[in-house]
Amino acid sequence: MGPILGRMLLATATAALRRAAVIEMRRVMVLRIESQMAKKLYQKVVALKQQTEEAGRLSQESALEIARGLSSGTISSHQLAVMGHPYARRRPRPPQDAAIINRQSGRFYHGWRLDGGKLVNDTGYAPFLFHGTRRMIARPILVRIGMEVGKKRRTIYKAAISRALRS
Repeated sequence: MGPILGRMLLATATAALRRAAVIEMRRVMVLRIESQMAKKLYQKVVALKQQTEEAGRLSQESALEIARGLSSGTISSHQLAVMGHPYARRRPRPPQDAAIINRQSGRFYHGWRLDGGKLVNDTGYAPFLFHGTRRMIARPILVRIGMEVGKKRRTIYKAAISRALRS
């Protein structure tokens, strides 16, 4: 083999090695970038999980707050009697939104609690208020709580998702 052919082979081999080195560097860079992206994605998933768990807790607390707010009506039993019992089935004419329960003894108000993530009222007469009786109209407090919580829940979860994605 002559010196020219040897130099050509050496130049070709050197160029091939450079191309292989560039390709390897690019592959390593892509792997690093993919690894960094996977790490960031994992961090976002963890943040999203934490934020949505917190949002769920806040949503439940807001349901309790709304329930207690709707259980704080100010019309007394005496005033209701003077009005002719406006929640009677015979001639219902509620003086305010029927979902608002007037606070008398405070038992219904204090009966609201969260039980395993579910809002319950453990007073014995709560079902009579919720479903009505032979003589009294049903009070739509649960429907109203659901509507109010739905509005708040959307806001709470949107904020939580935004916080998770910004982190």
